[in-house]
Amino acid sequence: MTKNKPSSFSSDEFCQILDKLGATEMVVTGLMSNACIQATSKSALEKGYKVTLIEDGHDSIIKPMRGVFNKILHKKGANLISCTEFVSDK
Repeated sequence: MTKNKPSSFSSDEFCQILDKLGATEMVVTGLMSNACIQATSKSALEKGYKVTLIEDGHDSIIKPMRGVFNKILHKKGANLISCTEFVSDK
């Protein structure tokens, strides 16, 4: 799958894979808190997916951005969980 824009949902192939799997929830991790993480998480929430954001599983060049976007996405409905908590739940 190729992604050329911040939101993974900009890829038709990504959306088709989710539909084929019957996905209703997703766990989000990645690199840029203020770009791909924000865009993909917001798109997922808007489309009705349950989103679990690994709160220490993304970052930004500007370090405070991770905390800022954790708060923003949590207010929009994302569940926040640490990587340690996520792994221990499995």
